[in-house]
Amino acid sequence: TDEGSEEDEEEERPQLPEERELALLIRDHDDDDPMKEFLIEEKKKEIQEA
Repeated sequence: TDEGSEEDEEEERPQLPEERELALLIRDHDDDDPMKEFLIEEKKKEIQEA
Protein backbone atom coordinates (compact mmCIF):
# COMPACT_ATOMS: atom_id res chain seq x y z
CA THR A 1 0.00 0.00 0.00
CA ASP A 2 0.97 3.66 -0.26
CA GLU A 3 0.77 4.19 3.49
CA GLY A 4 3.98 5.53 4.98
CA SER A 5 5.54 6.36 1.62
CA GLU A 6 6.12 9.95 2.75
CA GLU A 7 7.95 8.73 5.83
CA ASP A 8 10.28 6.66 3.68
CA GLU A 9 11.27 9.75 1.72
CA GLU A 10 11.99 11.61 4.95
CA GLU A 11 14.34 8.84 6.06
CA GLU A 12 16.33 8.99 2.83
CA ARG A 13 17.01 12.70 3.26
CA PRO A 14 17.10 13.66 6.95
CA GLN A 15 15.57 17.01 7.76
CA LEU A 16 18.07 19.73 8.52
CA PRO A 17 17.63 21.52 11.86
CA GLU A 18 17.14 24.69 9.83
CA GLU A 19 14.30 23.09 7.91
CA ARG A 20 12.62 22.01 11.10
CA GLU A 21 12.93 25.56 12.49
CA LEU A 22 11.46 26.94 9.28
CA ALA A 23 8.50 24.58 9.50
CA LEU A 24 7.95 25.61 13.11
CA LEU A 25 8.15 29.28 12.17
CA ILE A 26 5.54 28.84 9.47
CA ARG A 27 3.26 26.79 11.70
CA ASP A 28 3.52 28.79 14.92
CA HIS A 29 3.76 32.37 13.71
CA ASP A 30 0.80 34.68 13.62
CA ASP A 31 -0.05 35.50 10.00
CA ASP A 32 -0.53 39.13 11.01
CA ASP A 33 3.04 39.31 12.31
CA PRO A 34 4.98 41.65 9.97
CA MET A 35 8.21 39.95 11.01
CA LYS A 36 7.01 36.54 9.85
CA GLU A 37 7.92 36.96 6.18
CA PHE A 38 11.34 38.34 7.09
CA LEU A 39 12.06 35.49 9.49
CA ILE A 40 10.98 32.90 6.94
CA GLU A 41 13.17 34.43 4.23
CA GLU A 42 16.16 34.51 6.58
CA LYS A 43 15.59 30.88 7.55
CA LYS A 44 15.35 29.84 3.90
CA LYS A 45 18.75 31.47 3.28
CA GLU A 46 20.19 29.53 6.23
CA ILE A 47 18.85 26.29 4.77
CA GLN A 48 20.40 26.99 1.38
CA GLU A 49 23.75 27.71 3.00
CA ALA A 50 23.58 24.71 5.35
